[in-house]
This record gives sequence, C-alpha cells and structure tokens, in this order.
Amino acid sequence: MTRSITLEATAYHEAGHMVAAVHLGVPIRHATIVSGQNALGKYAGSIRHQPLFPMFEIEAGDIGRIEGKVSKRIIILLAGPIAQRRFRRSSWRSWHGRIDYETAADLAQTLNGGDEKATNAYLKWLSLRAERLVDFDWPDVVACAERLMSRKTLSSREVLEAIREAVA
Repeated sequence: MTRSITLEATAYHEAGHMVAAVHLGVPIRHATIVSGQNALGKYAGSIRHQPLFPMFEIEAGDIGRIEGKVSKRIIILLAGPIAQRRFRRSSWRSWHGRIDYETAADLAQTLNGGDEKATNAYLKWLSLRAERLVDFDWPDVVACAERLMSRKTLSSREVLEAIREAVA
C-alpha cells in the first residue's frame, strides 16, 4: 500500500498535538486525519480535547489564575507543527500551522498584555518546551501517527492505547 506523504504528514502533525495534550494531562476526546471545514476554514485533520478554559474568561483579572492553562494550550498548539517538521521537513509549508500559530500568538499576547517583546519571548520559551516534549516522546508520536494512518480517527481510549503500546 502506497502512503500519501500529505496524509502521513497530517498524521504526524495531529499526533504531535495528541501526545503533547496527553503528556500535559489534558484529556483527548478524539483525533482525526479526515479533512473538514469549520468557522476557521478548511483543515486536513484535527484533535478535540477537554477545554482548558472558556475563551471569554481571558480578562486582566484572570491572567494569573489561568497562566498554566494558557501555557499548556500553547504547547499543544505548537507541538503539531514541530512533529510534522521532525517527521519530514520537506512536508512542511508555512500555511500548515497557520491557525495553530495564530491562536498561540493571540493567547500569548493576551497573557502578556499586548507587550510584543514579552509575547515573543514567551512564545519562544514555549516553543522550546514543545520541541523538547516532541523529541523526548517521539516514539509516542510515531505510534499515534501510525495508528491514525490505519484508522483515520481515534477515540481517547485508542490514543492512550497507542501511547501505552509505544512505551511497552
């Protein structure tokens, strides 16, 4: 069976998000490499996880209370593009992670009160953390990507099974 490089790259991208979420303690609902469209536009794959916070909660008085949740969300967002590039650098196009990067930047900017220098430093730090997570847990990413390639959609149970089997 010949694999589509594009589909495989999408599987690694989504696997990066999945593994980051699981290792940060954020429950996954499901993951898929079935393309679709939502209010943000077309997508090649997606994951759904437990909401970390309602978006309307991010106000000045809430920042300290939700900083850890924002950091987790940003790392999860950045882990997908990092995993895709690690899988095959030539598969990466700048638009692939556009929504991931835009959402991460918006969250970081809100958290840092619009301070561009602080926002850029915060994103760089979280990007390094996401890269380390993907590197350290690469066998988990591979296991999840392979499982996605064979099944196209995974439940939370199947994601956890793939990770458990990678460790065994």
